[in-house]
Amino acid sequence: MFETFDFEKFENENNKFRKDEYSDQYIFRDKGIVTIMKPEDISILPPNSFFTTYKEFYSNGNIKSKGKYFGDCKFYRFSNKIGNWYYFDEKGKLLQQVDEDKKFGKFSYNEVLKFLETQKYINLNTGEGRDKIEVKYYYSDKSTKKLWYIVISIGEAYQIPGEGYRVEQKGKWYALDGNTGETIKEKQLLNYREIIPDFEQQFPWLIESTAVYKTHEGKDYTQSEWQAYEEEEYEAYCKRTGRPYTPKSQEPTAENQGDKSPFLAEDWEKGDDKTPRKKGFWDNLFG
Repeated sequence: MFETFDFEKFENENNKFRKDEYSDQYIFRDKGIVTIMKPEDISILPPNSFFTTYKEFYSNGNIKSKGKYFGDCKFYRFSNKIGNWYYFDEKGKLLQQVDEDKKFGKFSYNEVLKFLETQKYINLNTGEGRDKIEVKYYYSDKSTKKLWYIVISIGEAYQIPGEGYRVEQKGKWYALDGNTGETIKEKQLLNYREIIPDFEQQFPWLIESTAVYKTHEGKDYTQSEWQAYEEEEYEAYCKRTGRPYTPKSQEPTAENQGDKSPFLAEDWEKGDDKTPRKKGFWDNLFG
């Protein structure tokens, strides 16, 4: 016998468990949070659990699909299907069974939960913190790369004074490799660009950091790469000429330094600091 659901009957029999008169949520001590998304959807988040059971029904009340999400799918904090999902026709006949766990790497959702508990953001026994985390999983059938992107809300959301209804929320994020569990730094996200949809819109500052700043001898450099290259060349120049070398980051600001480049293309030659530099190597490099 296939599964059916009567939305009207459920509402009539369980109205006393409704969160409030405007809510679509019903709070049960034993079942957890049941969310009715009319006219066809129902989700169940059991007490203390980080997995939501989701069921979709046809207009005749017969089951259409069912499975589990990693997290609270009601608010789309998690959109990660896990385990086996089942799909039916309008008469209740099973059409397809899909194992969603196949898309995960060795560092799967259970490992993500353990990581978050280790960091003391959640408690797996009590369910504490489950409403404070948002997890996205990125993968592609065309790549072996996999990535977990986790955002943790910290404290309470607050309204920005003088900016109408604008609300902000403090938080912290983590990126974890889906195969190894390695913590990924922000700039390393560029290595996962191929599996992250709309990467340019999500991380525009990273795109800017990879823009070509200068081309020298047929090689393109970003601004940070060019600054590093300049520093290396300047250090080598100092060694060849016997000039004292001071990394740009440690140099004091002085009148005779002006707006020179990181390795002093506009600097003075070895000798008295008021003696102008000689024409030569740097002119060719920056010409």
